[in-house]
Amino acid sequence: MTAHAYDHACARVEAVVRALETARRPRALLEARILHARCLAAAGRAVDAKRVLIPVTADCAEYGLPRLVADGGEPVTGLLTEIADDQRRGRWQPEWPSIPETFLGLTRPH
Repeated sequence: MTAHAYDHACARVEAVVRALETARRPRALLEARILHARCLAAAGRAVDAKRVLIPVTADCAEYGLPRLVADGGEPVTGLLTEIADDQRRGRWQPEWPSIPETFLGLTRPH
């Protein structure tokens, strides 16, 4: 895919996320945000992808839904590994919501 195609795909998914934010469909919103993170990562925008995925992962931890993020496929699983590494190495940003390390362990491929 071209850079323009990735940008277009990311914009379309972001529009779906915005629409779901007002739609009282919390699980669909979580899934759309995971797809948005996946799209951003595929477009080479890993920092933006983590910015989207971290709060989604925190929400999934709160609701007990490790498979929802774990089944996001590559590159989501790669981002989850980076997120766990950020926590372990003290690179966690103060504005990022807390994600239990045990939950992150449940989201990584075995």
